[in-house]
Amino acid sequence: MILKEIIDSVEFDAVWEVVQKEYPKQKEEKDSFAEMFSKLKVIEPVRKSENILDIEYRKDNDANEWYWDVCSVEPNSGKRYALDFLPWAEFIAFTLSEKILETLSKESIVAHCMWEMSFYGYNEEEIQAKSEADEDMEGTVSLEDI
Repeated sequence: MILKEIIDSVEFDAVWEVVQKEYPKQKEEKDSFAEMFSKLKVIEPVRKSENILDIEYRKDNDANEWYWDVCSVEPNSGKRYALDFLPWAEFIAFTLSEKILETLSKESIVAHCMWEMSFYGYNEEEIQAKSEADEDMEGTVSLEDI
């Protein structure tokens, strides 16, 4: 199952409940999330990678904090890649790992993915402009490089 199928199967209000619980600092951004959700409902997925989408609750030992890590995982090596600058059509085309389908609700999956997608803003064009302006960013990998 791909992320787009999950997005199409949930309602915004249920996703927003998860966002408020897991990301309380985002409470003022409901309109931005709602607009983003509406866009994701109409975008057609564009598959450019065989990597699997994974969501894992991880501890940042440096900050001694827990966080939700949303990334793509190379099936053979297990190498993890950040997704925050990825075009949304590519993001929603990822196949979901069996682990997250078994452990997280559909609304949680969408909430965590939307938070990751909006890490640098709520407008895809502005996010892509930031990405292009900062091509030297350490650790950023294009799907074409995978």
